[in-house]
Amino acid sequence: MFAVEYLVPIITAVIGSATALGVVWYRNYLSKKSKSEDCKIHKQICSDQELLDNLEEIREKFNADRLTILQFHNGGNYYTGKSIQKMSMSYEVASPGIQRMQDHCQNMPISSCTTSLLPLFDNWCIEYHDVNKDFPASLCKIHQIEAGNKSTYHWGLFDLDKNCIGLMTLDYVKRKRKLKTEDLESLKVKIIKLPGYL
Repeated sequence: MFAVEYLVPIITAVIGSATALGVVWYRNYLSKKSKSEDCKIHKQICSDQELLDNLEEIREKFNADRLTILQFHNGGNYYTGKSIQKMSMSYEVASPGIQRMQDHCQNMPISSCTTSLLPLFDNWCIEYHDVNKDFPASLCKIHQIEAGNKSTYHWGLFDLDKNCIGLMTLDYVKRKRKLKTEDLESLKVKIIKLPGYL
């Protein structure tokens, strides 16, 4: 039989090896957990960049000065408990020399733009060939004028359940622009895909 003096080193070696394996496993577990959290951010950044590339392609194809996506979101609650519905510009691409508006268009109450948003539910595309004359009076018109838009086109963005989740705008700052029917149809195909990124 084994003597006790032989068992002590064997047990010590087994315990030491098991502890080392446990430490290595735990370190790898924490490393993978950290990487998976980073991976979510990395995936979002890659998805955002793909969307911005698509938006830039649309902007260039239709020779627009700026293209934006505004998304609807909850902005908190009133004392009554009713949700404060807001919209914020989440994506923007613009040609060189055109003022960026994304930082100015955050947390805008939906109630301040009802006259320009309501038509999106009845019409897929709203055309404002002359912002000063055609755009309805609202806070959104003030934003359009501050952005220097001479013409703008708005499209509702709808999810698979047909809920309006935001809008895309195609802005012309340097000149007024009337898009042709075939241009609008071509845009429709591209715009239908955008909610998949949001």
